[in-house]
Amino acid sequence: MFTKKTGAHLFIDTNVLLNFFAYSKDDLDQLDKLLKLIHAKAIRLYLTEQVVKEFSRNRDAKLAESFAKFRVPTMPGTPSFMLNLDECKTYMKLLNTFEKSHSLLTKVAKEMAGKTRACCG
Repeated sequence: MFTKKTGAHLFIDTNVLLNFFAYSKDDLDQLDKLLKLIHAKAIRLYLTEQVVKEFSRNRDAKLAESFAKFRVPTMPGTPSFMLNLDECKTYMKLLNTFEKSHSLLTKVAKEMAGKTRACCG
């Protein structure tokens, strides 16, 4: 029962928690708002031991699945007749920038996931 004194009581299933590591439309802003309400003690979150263990068991697999889906898409080769065009040079530079950015983003995300595992796993 929700009152101003006690706040709201909330239980989150493991699959809901794991969804935040997947390709989903779940709104991270809403999760951030929820975390702020929990820290402010406006909401009391309940997690069973089973949920905590199930989350720990499945977190790495869900992350691995998401990283596998996030791999660089295979780009078709550029036809020979386009290679000397200025637009092709621009395209190749942007493609190179994209690949470097993708690689860096993946590296940083994996490091962050590892640190989160180390402190909270």
